[in-house]
Amino acid sequence: MSIDFILRKSSIRLISALIFVTSSSTAWAVDNTSHSHNHNDTYHYGAFPAFPAKKLEAIHSRIAAAFSKILGHPVQFRSRSNIKSFQTQMREEVYDILWTQPFDYVQVAADHGYIPIARFMGPFDKQGKGLIRARIAVSPDSNIFNVRQLAGKTIANSGVGAAVTLLGQSYIESLDINTKSEISMVYLRNHFACIQYVIIGRASACITAAPPLEMFKKQHNINLRVIGVSQPIPSPLMVVHQRIPLHQRLLLQKEMLSWKNNKRGQKILQLHQLRGFIKTIDSDYQPVRDIVRQLQLQP
Repeated sequence: MSIDFILRKSSIRLISALIFVTSSSTAWAVDNTSHSHNHNDTYHYGAFPAFPAKKLEAIHSRIAAAFSKILGHPVQFRSRSNIKSFQTQMREEVYDILWTQPFDYVQVAADHGYIPIARFMGPFDKQGKGLIRARIAVSPDSNIFNVRQLAGKTIANSGVGAAVTLLGQSYIESLDINTKSEISMVYLRNHFACIQYVIIGRASACITAAPPLEMFKKQHNINLRVIGVSQPIPSPLMVVHQRIPLHQRLLLQKEMLSWKNNKRGQKILQLHQLRGFIKTIDSDYQPVRDIVRQLQLQP
């Protein structure tokens, strides 16, 4: 069995630990309708498209059902299968409830009426601070031992605009290495493809995160060597549009914070390989805004 097949088969299991998203009853075709809602309208719930549509639906249906139950109000999962369309609908304020990654939040959602309510604690977040870091990893037998040695080399990434990708590139830039002119960046479909590029020698390093590295080690007994770790930033977050009444926003926040303490919630967390959720506010994401300025990113 080829390593490519093994990696494709296992890749879907991981990214929910990194880029968690949620859902309810399903409708993938999102109408470009007005974003003003009657109080009795169904709430539309969108999620960063980390997976193909059917897989994203399967991953997040339990959470949307929990939202519907706690609000006593229908919540329908509606999203897009590609990042650009998803970002466009964030700008159009189509969604009432939204799971998004940190860079999309500060570049798009924050300017369009979305208010943070909670962010996740990942499986390696032992201190419970709701932070993520990028790791730069090389093959076990690589003759590269520090990040500065990557100048002139090829680095694989999990995707253009992914939080871990941008975080890793920011770290490299902080070492006075120009990621646009001194390094060849390759963008792949997910973290496992990124790791595979290093294993087969098509890239000198991979910008990834702790969960995929650990899962790859357990599944294939291959331990990539980490040569650099970025600064932490707050993890992906749940936001709610300001048109949703305050008491309902507080109910959603209370529900998510309670999951680590009850069996129903623990089943949801286990599905996504998460430890729980903590409260978050806009100012927590200032480090992300600093990186946006550093890398001169355009929304």
